[in-house]
Amino acid sequence: MKTKQRPLSVLVWLRLIRVVQKVSRAATEPMQNADLSGPQLDLLATVNTAEGMTQQQLADQLHVTKGNVTQLIDKLEKKGLLKRQKEGRISKIFLTAQGTNLVARLLPDHDRFITEQFTGLTLEEQQQLLALLRKIDHS
Repeated sequence: MKTKQRPLSVLVWLRLIRVVQKVSRAATEPMQNADLSGPQLDLLATVNTAEGMTQQQLADQLHVTKGNVTQLIDKLEKKGLLKRQKEGRISKIFLTAQGTNLVARLLPDHDRFITEQFTGLTLEEQQQLLALLRKIDHS
């Protein structure tokens, strides 16, 4: 039986998807226990590092639409984890005390777990992978 070889770029993409799915599945349990999705935790972590961002800045940082960010913020605001603060015509986003506590509780374990998933790569290889992924992201 003769097998057809798929283009290398397709094989790379498929492997990347499989790795992301595998790691994501294992990383979601603590988030689910806190009634959060991956994108919600990502948004909370982003606001935690730069409070006072606008919705547009968050959308740009997370590579999603402003509408998507608005939906995430609405849900997180209803949970009491975020608050919007009007400054003129724009709203800036801040964590509430409850949001700050949740991020402080979840993020260290989440980051440690993700770090463990990359122990098969040296720090130099991780830097190379990050640079390559950024190159694809910006093309």
